[in-house]
Amino acid sequence: MYYFEEIDSTNNFAKHNSLADGSIVLTNHQTNGKGRHEHAWISKKGADLTFTLVKKIADQNTEQVKLVFAVTYAVYETIKEILIKENFEISGNISVKWPNDILIRQKKIAGILIEAKPQKNLYLIGIGINVNGTSFHDALKKKSTSLCLETGKSIDLNFLLITLVKNLNKYLKFVEDHKYKEIYNLWRNSLTCINQNVEFLDAKGNLLTGTVTDILENGQIQIRQNGIISEYNTGEIRLQL
Repeated sequence: MYYFEEIDSTNNFAKHNSLADGSIVLTNHQTNGKGRHEHAWISKKGADLTFTLVKKIADQNTEQVKLVFAVTYAVYETIKEILIKENFEISGNISVKWPNDILIRQKKIAGILIEAKPQKNLYLIGIGINVNGTSFHDALKKKSTSLCLETGKSIDLNFLLITLVKNLNKYLKFVEDHKYKEIYNLWRNSLTCINQNVEFLDAKGNLLTGTVTDILENGQIQIRQNGIISEYNTGEIRLQL
């Protein structure tokens, strides 16, 4: 494990250094964290869990979307375990927002960024979870939450990390064993947007509405607008909270 009291980004460190399979880059404070679409991931010093897991996938033909399914479901399951342990009512309150954000009561609690180092067949799995923070910047107040805010209790960061790494190893094994259908089904069943009306931004920033009809095994989302069903990749649109 590589531990830093403070670092700009755990993914950046993993990207620019030769780290072995299974290495973890952990920090107490990430100053320049990034999420999908180059959005900033803001964490609080000493309060949140921010780390990167370096993972080697032997099969060079493995599609990255399979890792998205496995990692997202591992984070989802871990947060569920913590909530259950703290007697939080999880039914209908925790879900995955396509493709890989974890929500509690429709507020974001975790984000994931997976980057590839194809020349070495390594993937950098960056994960950020809002854990013990109790306040957010004005722009995030209505859209974000933390485990502490939801449970009313301080959560042990070391226990959370150990639980999450255990689940990451468990569900990434599905990918290594080519059990793609199984991990896809687990991930799909954690989504709540299917058959729901949604708002989304297209590539030009236009706010649109439609009904999600399905999420496919290749990770694409199907949205019906005015009777026409279109399929979108994760980089083409962004669902709104």
